[in-house]
Amino acid sequence: DLPRANAYAAEALALARSEGQEWLVSMVLVGYGYTALELGEVGRAASLLREALELGARRGDLVDVDSALEGLATVAAASERYEMAARLFGAASTLRDEIVMPMAPTERAYFTPILEALRSALGEVRFGTAWAAGRSWPRDAATREALSLVDMPLPAATRSPRLTGRERDVLRELMAGKSNREISETLFVSPTTIATHIASLYRKIGVDSRAEAIAWAHRHEAG
Repeated sequence: DLPRANAYAAEALALARSEGQEWLVSMVLVGYGYTALELGEVGRAASLLREALELGARRGDLVDVDSALEGLATVAAASERYEMAARLFGAASTLRDEIVMPMAPTERAYFTPILEALRSALGEVRFGTAWAAGRSWPRDAATREALSLVDMPLPAATRSPRLTGRERDVLRELMAGKSNREISETLFVSPTTIATHIASLYRKIGVDSRAEAIAWAHRHEAG
């Protein structure tokens, strides 16, 4: 429920600021920024994540710095600045190594489709070159690059909602005419989980039925 998440994030940020809890402000800013990204509000996400990055860097909180870097890398990808996105993701991966913070399974599920899209857009050679450049950056250079995003023209919203990898899998199966149970057997998850994915998919693309979802998929060349 992204609108409700957005409202709660705004309330949490106001409370954290009023209490003067900088550590909490930066953490909430990161979550608020990712919520804005999920809503397709790229410019607002960039502003929130930039503040999180600046505050995390000032406090020396490398976890928040990494989270904000990855968020701004996602902003760059959504803005079609693919090489910048690959460099920032590379820099963030070096920071994760430094603080010994490998991605959790949920983080891998979130970022893998983004990285796959970058590889597809750039090709393996250009992606690898940009990733390696980011991996070799000093942290302050990566921070400057990420912060520069906010000074660039950014779209107010993405042109289409960003679906998770699993939502794309479900959409492809819907296009194949499969029932919830058939999809659950194909993807090795429960029918209840499939129903949850379908409900989330419908909300993101603004439809109310399978027929509308399939029509949307064909218009956007999904699958």
